[in-house]
Amino acid sequence: MAPSDGDRPDRRPSSSMAGKGGWAGLRDDEGGGRASTAPSQNDVLFGRGYAIARHPGNAALRAAVRARKPVFAASARTDKRRIAEDVVNDVRGRGGRFLAEDKRANGAAGRAAGTGDRAWIEVDFDAAVEKVMHRFREREAGATNAGEARSEAGAPPPERAAGGNPFAAAGGMDAVDLDLAWLDGETAGGEDEDLEPISLDEWRANSAAHCNGDRPPDVGRWDDVQPPTGAASVSDGKLPAHSSPTLSARPSNGAVPKRPSEPPAASPTSFYVEHGGTANGFPTTLTAFVRSGWRSVGGSEGVENAARVALALARAFDDSTLGTCVNAAQLDDFVVRRENGGAGGRWRVEPAPHVRRGRVDAPTARRALGRLLYSVFAGGEPPPPDLLAESSSPKGELDIMEQLARRFRSMDESTFSKLVEGGKFPVSICRLLSDLMSETESTFASLGDVARDLEQMLSNPRVFLHDSDSTAPVFGRANYGRKRESLALLEVTRRMADSTNRSSNFDVVETVFVSGIAGSGKSRLVHALGDALQSSGWVVIKAKFERGLEHASRRILSAMFDQLISHLVTMKQSRNPSDVAYSRCATKAIAESVGLEGLSSVADFLPSLSLLFERPLTHPYLGDGNERQLVFSLSKVIEAVLDSNWFLAICCDDLQWADKPTLTLLSELLVNLGGLKHISRRCLFAGLFRDNEIGDNHPLAIQMAYLQMMTCNINTTRIKVSSLSKHDIGDMLMMELRLPRRCVDELADAVQKKTSGHAFFVVELLNSLIRDSFIAYSPKLRCFSWDQDRINMLQTGDGVAALIVSNISSLPPASQRVLRILSCFGMHSDLSLLRILEKFEAGIVSALDDFVEQGILDRAGPIFMFAHDLILQAVYESVPMAEREVLHLELGEFLVTVAAADESTSIDQLTSGLGTMNLHDWEFFGGQSISASIISLACDQLNSAGCRDYYNHVQREKVANCNLAAGRKSLLQSDFHAARHYFSKGITFLWQECWLSNPMLCLALHQGAAIASSSLGEADDVASYADEVTKRASLKDSLAVQQTLLKALYTSGRHEECIARGLEILRRLDFDIPTSPTIQDTMKALSSTDAIASQYSIDQMCQLCEKTIEPSVHEVIRIVDCLFQSCYNSSSPMLPIIACEMMKFSFQEGIANESTMAFSIFAMLKIFTAGDYAAGRYWADAVRAIVQKQHAINESNAIKRFEDRPNIALYLAIDIWFSPARDISKNLLEYHKGAMKMGNTDVAMMALQTSWRFKLLAGENLSLIQQASEQRLELLSKHSPHATKCALLDNALMVELTGRPGHYFSSVFGGAVANMKDLQGQAKSSKDMHILQSSHVFNVLIHFWRGDYESAEESSSLASSILPAANMPTIYRIYHVFFRGLVKFQLYRKLGEDQRLEDGKTALGEVKKWAGNAAAVFGNKLLLLNAEYHASIGEHDAAWEMYGESIQASRDRGNVHELALAYELLGKHRSALGMTSAANECFAQAFAHYSSWGATAVADRLLQTHNIDVTGAASATKRSR
Repeated sequence: MAPSDGDRPDRRPSSSMAGKGGWAGLRDDEGGGRASTAPSQNDVLFGRGYAIARHPGNAALRAAVRARKPVFAASARTDKRRIAEDVVNDVRGRGGRFLAEDKRANGAAGRAAGTGDRAWIEVDFDAAVEKVMHRFREREAGATNAGEARSEAGAPPPERAAGGNPFAAAGGMDAVDLDLAWLDGETAGGEDEDLEPISLDEWRANSAAHCNGDRPPDVGRWDDVQPPTGAASVSDGKLPAHSSPTLSARPSNGAVPKRPSEPPAASPTSFYVEHGGTANGFPTTLTAFVRSGWRSVGGSEGVENAARVALALARAFDDSTLGTCVNAAQLDDFVVRRENGGAGGRWRVEPAPHVRRGRVDAPTARRALGRLLYSVFAGGEPPPPDLLAESSSPKGELDIMEQLARRFRSMDESTFSKLVEGGKFPVSICRLLSDLMSETESTFASLGDVARDLEQMLSNPRVFLHDSDSTAPVFGRANYGRKRESLALLEVTRRMADSTNRSSNFDVVETVFVSGIAGSGKSRLVHALGDALQSSGWVVIKAKFERGLEHASRRILSAMFDQLISHLVTMKQSRNPSDVAYSRCATKAIAESVGLEGLSSVADFLPSLSLLFERPLTHPYLGDGNERQLVFSLSKVIEAVLDSNWFLAICCDDLQWADKPTLTLLSELLVNLGGLKHISRRCLFAGLFRDNEIGDNHPLAIQMAYLQMMTCNINTTRIKVSSLSKHDIGDMLMMELRLPRRCVDELADAVQKKTSGHAFFVVELLNSLIRDSFIAYSPKLRCFSWDQDRINMLQTGDGVAALIVSNISSLPPASQRVLRILSCFGMHSDLSLLRILEKFEAGIVSALDDFVEQGILDRAGPIFMFAHDLILQAVYESVPMAEREVLHLELGEFLVTVAAADESTSIDQLTSGLGTMNLHDWEFFGGQSISASIISLACDQLNSAGCRDYYNHVQREKVANCNLAAGRKSLLQSDFHAARHYFSKGITFLWQECWLSNPMLCLALHQGAAIASSSLGEADDVASYADEVTKRASLKDSLAVQQTLLKALYTSGRHEECIARGLEILRRLDFDIPTSPTIQDTMKALSSTDAIASQYSIDQMCQLCEKTIEPSVHEVIRIVDCLFQSCYNSSSPMLPIIACEMMKFSFQEGIANESTMAFSIFAMLKIFTAGDYAAGRYWADAVRAIVQKQHAINESNAIKRFEDRPNIALYLAIDIWFSPARDISKNLLEYHKGAMKMGNTDVAMMALQTSWRFKLLAGENLSLIQQASEQRLELLSKHSPHATKCALLDNALMVELTGRPGHYFSSVFGGAVANMKDLQGQAKSSKDMHILQSSHVFNVLIHFWRGDYESAEESSSLASSILPAANMPTIYRIYHVFFRGLVKFQLYRKLGEDQRLEDGKTALGEVKKWAGNAAAVFGNKLLLLNAEYHASIGEHDAAWEMYGESIQASRDRGNVHELALAYELLGKHRSALGMTSAANECFAQAFAHYSSWGATAVADRLLQTHNIDVTGAASATKRSR
């Protein structure tokens, strides 16, 4: 179990801020009448607005934060809070306080008043610390005071700077701003005021204002545009047609979308600035406005305010309703009005009343607008005359960059150069104004382009309005053209936050599958999400599968999950007390949740568990492929590690290259996590794959379809990443080159045509253009320039691969050699491996940083990886095949030498060197070589080189032995796919005479391959390996692989083949097994076994457990153990013969754990064949003593697995004759819990199913049983198909009894089993006689409760015909005999036929025999059958007496179902005698007790059939209780 909140130390900062408006951190005495106060110069004010941003105390706080920010960023999470506390103490030390507005005292005046006129209240220490923490976490728009002022939520900032946007490092035009601070329970845009819900119409108006570059003062975030809740699929990069966006103000914590009390106006000519003047005198001229107090902000903020005014002016100037322009326009020709006539900083520009409308030519209008905009940016000053006297140039059809070059050819005389030299405006404004005021040609196609330029500047002021250096851009660091996909991802996280913050039934694991072609940008999209989540406190683990290394898929998955545990180990060794406390608490939770014994099933998958518990955790049984045990244990470990405050994101890339077992394991794990309430809503899985590389039958497609069906546990979102459009590429060029769209449109069009919008191709092409100086910075033009014709003629090869190869070929030969070596190891290589390889090729480690700088490699901690798998593919395939094989061979031989020098050498675990890191600060990444041993890496290289023709036998044997070692290591780690890969590769290196020269090597490789294939469920492959061994090796040497084959056959349901092969082996081992055993053969075997067994007491048999058993004997016992299971499921007559032979063998060789099942079967046979219940009970006691002795001798987990089936066999076949069903049900439920802790899910699920079956048959309340039946069925279907089929029978009976239908059959097996007939047909085809016979027994019960005795008799005949299953000592036999007797007696009285009476007497005789052993169990059944018998032969007085005794016995034992049945049968008897009134009284009692049981359908049938008084029955029932 996961630790409670009281046990687990808090790893997150406390939050005192309320989720909505206001602060929860006000001083405790606020509500007690604390007097308001006025702020001093040293106080820090909470809130937003220009005045607060400029308050001296707030400015001092920003300075203090800036000074400590580098230390804060490098500190651990717990240390960060201490730094924030130091800042708070510093403020208080200089007499400052942290004040929040007293809204109750201020009332409606609120914001209209200045800070000094408002009432303030001091907040508590925690709220102050949160304020400072929030300031530290903010990402600044730039290194300017204005940027800091915007962060203070003063004047409404333009679009957020790149640093705050995980989807666009430069705040791309089409990049969504994914801010996940709401997952921390805090806002990221300042202290938002109370917000109100917003309608769709209001949003449309607001979004128009947003597009204008405006933002009202009270809006938390108007740029967070989200798709509607439930928009779970984005296909082809488009939202569904019915989707409408919704808008929410921060915090985005799952609450209803918010709007401010005064939404922004929709007027295109409106703008927002904090005006320094008064409200009097408006409307006023634009000249007066721009010369007044709004520019007092100064610096870059003034430029941004001017741009807002300029944008509104450009729109008013170009508005078609006002005319094109007025000649010689001035700022006095426009007026400014306060928007909506109220207070605030929103204004609207419109022509003055005196303006005469008229039309002039476009150049005149353009120059007029240029002069107006100059005045706006110059604070009302008109442009000087020398700017208007630009020399003319010849006109012509010239491209944009040529026009720019021609116009700026004379730096000393051009308008642009004069504006730049003046130093008043940023370069982008200089370019805008010079283009407008040019006397000749212009790059503006229309005046609408002017507004678009200004919109672009305001949307990203850091890029366009604040000059920066001329550093060459690096494309690919930001995510462009992925807004819709990003919104869909954000919606998933928003759903998770919503379901977590509220009391919700949304208990599912969110899964997102992102598809697209190679290089489409899938990884960057999802990793941007991961980075944002991680910065918000999520735990993010990542893995990337690789082409050609499918066999390493499980290793990759293991390495990814193991980092959670390895970090607990690091925390355990930390000097930080909170880290140590958390590690200890998590360790305790793991032990309690899974148990040290159950951890054995996951210990090899998570090798760091042994380090965490400081004890070896061995795998329970070599070659056991029960993945369900791993799924259960791994789920519980994850649940224990993650407390209630953590979210987990699992990102798996290139799933199309993961092998089938790994995909199955992953999907089952997700489904299992979805069933854990503690973490289901806190787990996100993101899977990335190339959709053009999978078909409908691909394992990934099958698993995705499976997850989509599991809607109770999984919510699936599909996102398809499409190609980049010309507009997307234009956004990229605009942002990276810092140029208007009009200047990059032609280049964007050329790039799009050359690359077809392939994202990675676009990035590589643009970076190559920068690197080769096709695009270069021009000091003369003060921008990046290019020759468009030259780029148009550029040949880019056949695709991205050719371009990558071309780029890499320009590297020095030594660098190319290093890259080729790295490509031989796949996508990832960890630093410890590279240090080893430094001895193979000097200079590898020193070259890594250069490759990272060049964008060829990326780095995550000690892991170096190719920046994209297309780069890896291009590097690897650029090496000629012959050279590639030689390189693989050289690397393999080198690593073999390293391994031989130190067999313990392995790649260092990531636990080393992480002692000072915090879990929230570390990004875990699973990769192929991270946890791989040197020998496995050596094998990969040697196998890639292939079996060369010139290899001699010594070389072949050396490679085969390497593969054998790697395969055995993989088996020990339960990595069966990798194990089979290595074993099968080793077999390919064997030669024809190898079985003679080195038989042990050949045998070991084939045995290992058989074990691995069996664990993967591939019985045919196992048979192939086993047949080869049988032909080449002796019988003794082949026993191990034969046992593996039998297990594979049994597991796959091929019982007849399993029995035939197993019996053949036993006969070759001289076991006395008849070909066609008769009853006499069976009795003879029992007699001879009994004679031998009688010579041993229970104590002596326990002493035989101490005898040392040879390995070959163990193999024989395991072979017989497989036969037991197939014989039982197929009801084979060979079962008693084999059991007797195994007991004799055990008395001779010693009793092993595996042979205990034979003793359990022998106990069953005593009852089954001889009817000797006392002997059966004796042998049951002997089995329990043997099991207890074995447990005392051996404490290993491997032994404990074999105690399960013998014990459960005793519960189900022996205890049923001596103990009440209720008691057995309780024992089975406890047994289920213990088995689950051990990870033995097969037996645990069978125990769970039989426990609930016993509850059903024991008369427990049906409503309670059925209430959780669907959940139980879902749980069973994930772990045990056989138990699921048995549970379907139970549910069918419950539906008949209660009348409440359920979709039980359709919910499992993919709908392949729709009803009882389908289940019986499937059992027949698979020859599962156990399920088939059980289904007929349940049909007997179903027809009986319906009152259809003839159908019940028919089903009884079918059940009795399936021998020997019908006579096996099971719970089915007990209830079949009992109800068969009732049916026969009822039909005899109704239809006659003496045979029915005889059949009833036979059933009565059997029950009488059982009651002699356990009257408490069978006494009431015996009384009912006796009553029915006496009623059938006309002895009515005796019948009434027996009915009465049955009623009393049922009441005494609390068996309400048998009480109701007794009343019903008594009523039928009295009704047949014409005693209508007395009969109806009995029926009324039956009705009441059936209702009490929950069998409402049976009760309703009685109500409809008989005239009974329900009210009287109910009161009588109460009295009877």
